[in-house]
Amino acid sequence: LDGANNQDMLSNTNNPFPFPDALQEFSVQTNNFSVQYGGNAGAVVNVVTKSGTNNWHGDLFEFVRNGAFNARNYFADKVDPLKRNQFGGVIGGPIHKDKSFIFFGYQGTIIRSQNNASNATIPTPAELKGDFSALCTGGFDGSGNCLKGKQIYNPYTGVAFPNNQINIPLSPVALAMTKYLPIAQEASDGTVTYATLIHQNFNEEVGRFDQVLRNQDHLFVRALIDKYTHAPTFDGTNILTVHTGATVDTDNIALGYTTVFSPSLVNNVVVDVVRAWSDRNQGGKVPQLSDFGASIKQLPKAQGGIRGFGVSGYWGTGDFTDAVFARNSGNIRDHVMWLHGKHSFDFGFDFERDQSNIDNTDLMNGTFSFTSDTNPGSNDAEASFMMGYLRSMSQTSGDYSNSRENVIGFFAGDTWKMSPRFTLDLGLRYAPQVPMKEIYGRIQQFRPDAYKAGVSSSVIPSAPPGLFFVGDKYNGISVPATGETGDFNNFAPRVGFALDPHGNGKMSIRGGGGVFY
Repeated sequence: LDGANNQDMLSNTNNPFPFPDALQEFSVQTNNFSVQYGGNAGAVVNVVTKSGTNNWHGDLFEFVRNGAFNARNYFADKVDPLKRNQFGGVIGGPIHKDKSFIFFGYQGTIIRSQNNASNATIPTPAELKGDFSALCTGGFDGSGNCLKGKQIYNPYTGVAFPNNQINIPLSPVALAMTKYLPIAQEASDGTVTYATLIHQNFNEEVGRFDQVLRNQDHLFVRALIDKYTHAPTFDGTNILTVHTGATVDTDNIALGYTTVFSPSLVNNVVVDVVRAWSDRNQGGKVPQLSDFGASIKQLPKAQGGIRGFGVSGYWGTGDFTDAVFARNSGNIRDHVMWLHGKHSFDFGFDFERDQSNIDNTDLMNGTFSFTSDTNPGSNDAEASFMMGYLRSMSQTSGDYSNSRENVIGFFAGDTWKMSPRFTLDLGLRYAPQVPMKEIYGRIQQFRPDAYKAGVSSSVIPSAPPGLFFVGDKYNGISVPATGETGDFNNFAPRVGFALDPHGNGKMSIRGGGGVFY
């Protein structure tokens, strides 16, 4: 973006780009790109923001979609509920003609809609009392055994319940949990249909200042501020509607200076700072297992909720609990362009300092699963749930890390116009891989050879065999502070050519190849 980095280091995807009215131009290079670009082998997207000019220009816009304008889908019984408003404007002009210019832009997007309906099968009023006789479709014999359909068993003894009447105490946790299920809305067989609301806002602001110096050099300062919010979906009464909400703030501030030393020698340097901050949570109002009476450690309610709870074949609920992902990057990029005879030389470097801070409570509240297993088991997941017979449970201590990384690249290239009909591109990029470092040493490494030998860590002796940590050493190999060693032989040559076979500009043949890191 404006010659500076605009990539999210955590997901390895792009950060938001400015909206169309704030763009001057963009390009997409999918292969054989110049040595000045590195870090991936897929594609390079270049975007340039608009700047002010010698005349004031601007625009306002709004795009609206809602039921008042939408046509009904031919196969739907009513108009879709989507309400989408996208609005904003831009303005740019001179502060001092031919010297100083400013540009501002804003776009807001508001979306209100509803997700597709979902179906679930929840306990019926009879099943809430332990009566599962409806699952036996062929009646019972004189001993109360099911003749056709499902027979419910006592999962603790393996003995069948006569007439599918559970005669042991039902789980108080399950009974408390069913108070947050839409029992009053279900059909006679326990099926219920529900939907969750979509509530999203996206605000984007861009500002830019340009200054011409020495009648030839160019300075710019640009800020791009983005904020996205997606509200949690829990409606306060129905735990089937639990889904995580999110807030994503992205700030990209860049400063660039282009120096024209001569008509054949130009230097461009760009410095930028990128901050991306993401927060996800369930809203702090979702009841947790501890609220239902379960004696299992849970997060503070503001951070927690239901991570994962499933009754196989019937219903399930839960989503990610609280997490914060904060990423900061500082970048400097210098590019020298020199025209000399038939050659166009490129030299430069880029340096990036990355910081990643993750506080992720994922799985700290645990995931829980009830199934229809037998021997042992009840033969029905809903019955297992009502009796509190859990099939599986998983709980961890979360994911926390504070990592730092330096990304370095050097490049040199030559575009050589060997003849009016043939041009050759040659280049070399050096991209050493410096490992990311977790500043608190939260690194672990699994060694199959140590596991086979039954050797455990000397740092944390209680760890399973083969699992080592910073400070451990086995067979002469230590666990480095970064968890891995660097890779410093990443030389990336590039070559390309362009041929005009007839010399009339009507046909071209192009080709190239390279190594990318």
